[in-house]
Amino acid sequence: MRQQLNRTGHGRCEGCGGGHPANQLQVDHIRPLVDGGTDTDPNVRPLCRACHTQATSAQARARAVQRRAGRRSA
Repeated sequence: MRQQLNRTGHGRCEGCGGGHPANQLQVDHIRPLVDGGTDTDPNVRPLCRACHTQATSAQARARAVQRRAGRRSA
């Protein structure tokens, strides 16, 4: 999967647009696997470490908010 992303991403982070060596790009799942996402092309993108960390943190915060909201309505 990583090799395919590096070929299609042309060494660019889809978050910040910066050029990076292929070995510094990480595979990001747009819809996380834990939320039902897949490993298929439409759901993965190359991100640099900083953008991947930011995206993952934002997704974790969103899941935490949803869990808290679910507890309040129960």
